[in-house]
Amino acid sequence: MPFDDIALTPESVRQARERIAEHIYRADLRVSEWINRFASSDQPETYRTAATTKPEPRHAKNSGGGILRQGKGRDAPPRINLYFKCENLQRTGAFKARGAFHALSRLMDDLGADQMRHRAVTTVSSGNHTQGLALAAATFGVPAVIVMPRTSTPTMTGGIKGPKGEIVLCGASNEEKQTAAAEIIKGRGCIFVPPYAHPDIITGQGTCALELEQQFMALNSGSDTGLDMVIAPIGGGGLLGGIATWFSDKPNTKVFGAEPSFQGADDARRGSHPLNG
Repeated sequence: MPFDDIALTPESVRQARERIAEHIYRADLRVSEWINRFASSDQPETYRTAATTKPEPRHAKNSGGGILRQGKGRDAPPRINLYFKCENLQRTGAFKARGAFHALSRLMDDLGADQMRHRAVTTVSSGNHTQGLALAAATFGVPAVIVMPRTSTPTMTGGIKGPKGEIVLCGASNEEKQTAAAEIIKGRGCIFVPPYAHPDIITGQGTCALELEQQFMALNSGSDTGLDMVIAPIGGGGLLGGIATWFSDKPNTKVFGAEPSFQGADDARRGSHPLNG
């Protein structure tokens, strides 16, 4: 997939949102007052065993955004309000559909529908990008050849199979996956759509940040306080890059990346290799 002159700017994210609007969900922004109390408490251990029996409203109203001070005095704990952008409710269950629809729709414009349907698209991933691209390809009537490791779960592979979806299984290492994808590109002339390292993917993923800010402002219409910070998973960097792009002209909103402490700890077990050491 060629790199073009698309700029990583808030405007490019806004244009991406307009392009993919009919194909994606505007995933909910939700609030939990219980979690806010837990995060704001100077004794969070008291909340660990406390059970709440009252259901939270779907969109609980909060008094502000980001981190606000409560109580009196310099030693008062901060009032922390947390908002959750529920991309698990997105099509295919992940934000990846955003970037896939954006990248594929731009390819359709650049190369034309006939060429795209003749050549097909391909990608390599063990994650949600494969399902997002398969969905976008099926929507546009474009064949998709998806390279996945043999360790992929039935949930992942089951979301790809279809009249125009083909799965090619390979080894779990990056070298094996890249080799399999290169052979498909060379042998079939497919167009490679990367899972994260491309401006079209990055700006597509950034559309969730645009929605996040709009939804936050709607929930806090009486407040002039914007988001203090946004925390997003790092992974390959496409989502985090898109979020940082959207907030790049908003210096009061800081963007942080996060990763699990033990991500990939069970890779050897799932790949049937012994754990040493």
